[in-house]
Amino acid sequence: MAFASCHHYLRRWGFVVKRPKKQLWKADAEKRDAFVAAYAALRAEAARIAAKFFFVDEAQFRADVDLHAKWVLRGEPELVDTSSPKLGEKATHYSAVCLEIGEVASMPVLGNTNAQTTVAFRKQLREKHPGR
Repeated sequence: MAFASCHHYLRRWGFVVKRPKKQLWKADAEKRDAFVAAYAALRAEAARIAAKFFFVDEAQFRADVDLHAKWVLRGEPELVDTSSPKLGEKATHYSAVCLEIGEVASMPVLGNTNAQTTVAFRKQLREKHPGR
């Protein structure tokens, strides 16, 4: 059956093409509620003592294909052509965001992240924001 006719057949049965949304099936509502309550208390204390909260993470940016699945013959490799650079050829950055006041700090990293780069970013953040 050709794709077009299969497509029309599925539509007749009420199917539509949709991009799936992710559902956090491992999420624990009680743990989330406890975190939200604890964070609200910390925010209240931070406001009382004029402190800032920063959420920190690192991210790697590289051009790559976003392939979720591919049909292949059993025993054949699931290769896909890409012009993406190698894993070592990427842009890595640390960033920190203060949600209450909208401040953002960042630091590019050459190579991979490790304990030393994490400490360097935290020192940079502390120097820029010396208060609590």
